[in-house]
Amino acid sequence: MKKNKVKVAIVFYLLLAFLLLAISETGFYLLEKYSFQIRKSLNLISSQQAQLEKYKTYEGSKDGLWRLQPGYSLTLSQLINEKAESGHSLAVKSLNDLKSKYNLSSDEILIRINSSGFRGTEIDYSPSCRKILAIGDSCTFGTAIEKFTYPSVMEKELKRAGKEVKVINGGIEGYSPKNVLSYIDSYTRIKPEIVVIYIGWNALYAEKFLKGAEKYSHTVSFLKRIFNKRKAIDLFAKPKFYETQSVELKEYENYVPGFMDDVEKIIANMKTVSKTIFIVTLPGLYITGEVPSEKAMKKGHLPEYTSNPMVLAKITERYNNELRLLAEKEHVQLIDLHEWSLKTLRPREAYFNDSVHLTEEGQEMIGKHLAEVICEAIK
Repeated sequence: MKKNKVKVAIVFYLLLAFLLLAISETGFYLLEKYSFQIRKSLNLISSQQAQLEKYKTYEGSKDGLWRLQPGYSLTLSQLINEKAESGHSLAVKSLNDLKSKYNLSSDEILIRINSSGFRGTEIDYSPSCRKILAIGDSCTFGTAIEKFTYPSVMEKELKRAGKEVKVINGGIEGYSPKNVLSYIDSYTRIKPEIVVIYIGWNALYAEKFLKGAEKYSHTVSFLKRIFNKRKAIDLFAKPKFYETQSVELKEYENYVPGFMDDVEKIIANMKTVSKTIFIVTLPGLYITGEVPSEKAMKKGHLPEYTSNPMVLAKITERYNNELRLLAEKEHVQLIDLHEWSLKTLRPREAYFNDSVHLTEEGQEMIGKHLAEVICEAIK
């Protein structure tokens, strides 16, 4: 009799444990999937808004994405204050360095958002205005000084070459290809003659290379992200170890980014309104097979999932390879900025502020190169 009671108790507790695990997994899965709707219903979005720079907003968002605040402009002193208030200490230092380097006045307007919610002057939507749209993330949104952003440099260089075009900066800081798709109607509405797609860093940094229990459990994955979440400054401070023969590095030999479908969908959407599309490979601070200098090691920042710069170099190389294949498959044009940068951006650390973002001089050089290539596509 006692043995039967023990068996029943064991079965009961096993079933109870299984039930609790199922509830936990379902709950954390739903938390991940509907996090924005949950935060919105709990009125937590306003607290998130307070953490954003003032030129960004959650207003009108249905998907948890920030937008650029239409009609907003910022002077140098205002931008420094905003970055300080939102905890971006690295940006504050960078802005003060720029102020000294370029002898900028405190009241100089650095960032202006037009009424359409894009960086730069107002957009002429009339068919008579020939438009080029640059779609991207912070690398397209660009440096704090607007005239050095590659879209601004492109426009200036194309006009100098006799091409009367408007280059629209469609970059939004922090965006991934998936985020761009959520905003795609705003891009297609512009009906640009030419589109330049230069994006991917945020998605690469956010890739989920799940290991151990994370592979099989939403609960473990969710809790690990909550407790291990790092600010950008922590990623810079994280120790880096250069290794070319590590087991970790070999794991990425056949890596294919999990967001390539999103890039393909961006192309498909823009094809409906644009004659010519260029996709751009990513130039980064770290390069496969090249030993980073001491300055490059100090300057760069890595994703949370690695401490080896060569892992970032490898997954970037793999992504760029996929972009080359995609350009061929979709019959769109490729600008291999990575290959161009191997000879041009030397020494590497002189043209990068971190692992992915270029200095003012770097952005200016990219803008000139893109203008030179695209000029031939403008009839």
